[in-house]
Amino acid sequence: LLQRADVALHAARGGEETVRSYQPSMGQVLLRRFQLVTQFRHALDTGQVDVHFQPQLALTTRQVIGVEALVRWHHPEFGMVDPGEFVTLVETTGLIDPLTDYVLDRSLAQCRNWLDRGLSLSVSVTLSVRNLADAEFPRRVTAALTRHRGAPALLMLEPPQSAVCAT
Repeated sequence: LLQRADVALHAARGGEETVRSYQPSMGQVLLRRFQLVTQFRHALDTGQVDVHFQPQLALTTRQVIGVEALVRWHHPEFGMVDPGEFVTLVETTGLIDPLTDYVLDRSLAQCRNWLDRGLSLSVSVTLSVRNLADAEFPRRVTAALTRHRGAPALLMLEPPQSAVCAT
């Protein structure tokens, strides 16, 4: 009973309604969230999580001037998991550092690959609010740049929209 009351409370906090009654479907949502959180680290280690690169264009010249790193998770049971769903879960459960490090590593490795082929493209990585508050984060970025012989000028670190909207 208490577990169901807690599920209804979370549903009320997350929606427009201030009062919610427990519905069996709410339990399925909680189960999915639990599965995603518990399987995330394994997903990183087994290649289920990938980074795609979306071109950024200069409007005046229509030339590609950089790329934005986009994280994707192809779950073996659920298929493609929406980044808005799993990134939020990862952030609230304290697993954002491994995800950020993974995206940084993949982005800088790709940037190095392009540089070695004579193509100088910047790569933009969106951060979490937790990354911005982490005193160790600059050290981790420096280590990733060193590991991939990255050009610091080609790495763009973007604050999350929530941080921009809050100011």
